[in-house]
Amino acid sequence: MATKKLIVYVKHEEGDESRHLNTKFTVPKSWRPGPVEKLLAFAVDTYNGKHADTPLAKDGVHFELEGETLGLEDVVEQCIQPKAELLIVSGPSPQIGSARQRIIDEAQKKAEEAEAKRKWAEGKVKCQNFGCAQLFDPNDNPEGSCKHHVGPPFFHDCNKGWTCCKGKTAMDWDDFQKLPTCAVGRHSATPPKAPEKPKPTCVPCAPVPTKSIENYNQNEGKEAPTGAKSFARATGTKAKPKVTRYEDGTYRCQNKGCQARFRPEDNHAKACTYHKGTPVFHETLKWWGCCPNSKKMARARRGYVRRRRRRRRGRARVTGSLHTGLRRLPGRAGLRERSALDGRGRPSPNRGDHLHVRGGLRPRLALCNYLFLEILRRSSRKSS
Repeated sequence: MATKKLIVYVKHEEGDESRHLNTKFTVPKSWRPGPVEKLLAFAVDTYNGKHADTPLAKDGVHFELEGETLGLEDVVEQCIQPKAELLIVSGPSPQIGSARQRIIDEAQKKAEEAEAKRKWAEGKVKCQNFGCAQLFDPNDNPEGSCKHHVGPPFFHDCNKGWTCCKGKTAMDWDDFQKLPTCAVGRHSATPPKAPEKPKPTCVPCAPVPTKSIENYNQNEGKEAPTGAKSFARATGTKAKPKVTRYEDGTYRCQNKGCQARFRPEDNHAKACTYHKGTPVFHETLKWWGCCPNSKKMARARRGYVRRRRRRRRGRARVTGSLHTGLRRLPGRAGLRERSALDGRGRPSPNRGDHLHVRGGLRPRLALCNYLFLEILRRSSRKSS
């Protein structure tokens, strides 16, 4: 990690302007943990090199930084910050600077206060009453020395207060500490007990007689009413009570895989085609447990399948009466019969009997070959 450079500005403004000094230099890394005495000697040598007629004595000047005197034993990196302005002032330099001496005095004062507080707290106990938290001497605990609260504090959102003083709340912590107390007494070294909540009164319930398993199995277990038994008694069948009856008198078949609507009078032994097993749904596949080889992909999955780009294929129309009973022509022609009937199953006068051929030149050549062979076959039949 690169260390930031310590650049300082050294000035000397006493006497005439010809004797002034204003220079800048970088403090070497080896000088930073050392005393200020070395830096002062370098500044005096720099001044004497420029003003040899009026030299300065090293023991007759000192550094000042923002009105504070720097001592010879002060550490450079502790008392001098980057881009600091050091003034060379006449007067002997002390061993310890004023800034460092002030820090030492403050630390010594804090240590004395902490020692006095420790001695004062010896043999004293912290009060446990709500809102007090003061130190007291158990041997000197008169009546009325403790001002506290009876109830514990509560904190709801940003509001703070005491449960014993309703209507007195504060938002800031300092204001919460300044809330007036509601009780006066003696200090206590034991925490107060929380008020007991009233216990709910319980009315004893009447005892419920319990029945033995043997009695249930002998008397009620066999004749216990269930939904299936109730339906069987009402309809005279053993089917499940899941019946859907429509307004027209038809029912919905409940066999697995059927779900057809039927009339009871038209129902017979071979009217329903259904599955004996249960349906299975695994990831995107669906099948029946009785038919494991008939697995189908879920319809929702088909939307994610990438559709292939279809090519435009030429069509050739052939009129005639060759479409009857024709489904697929031989070869790679890809012929497909197109019905000459309209949507109602009647012959369409505007549609001729024709065949569609998909593809380019090769399907058309195959169609010509087929027509040629068909003409030869029919002519041979007529001649025979």
